[in-house]
Amino acid sequence: MYQSYVSQLIFEMELRGYSPRTLHSYSKYLHRFLTLTNKPVSDITEEDLRLYIHSLVCRKVSTSYVKSGYSSTQLFLPMF
Repeated sequence: MYQSYVSQLIFEMELRGYSPRTLHSYSKYLHRFLTLTNKPVSDITEEDLRLYIHSLVCRKVSTSYVKSGYSSTQLFLPMF
């Protein structure tokens, strides 16, 4: 359902010269975020992003993981 959006993010990151490893990880983070929100991209709000980040913090994942999850969405959301 969200693969076209993930592909658009990958394209944007390629234009910006992101490493293949970052392309892979950011695309996974974005897919998880979009799946969690389960909304059309046009309906995603800042509160959805806050809830996503909060869910990561509650899972007690590393700070690096949380920052990467946040960064992937910050790169994506201005595109829409």
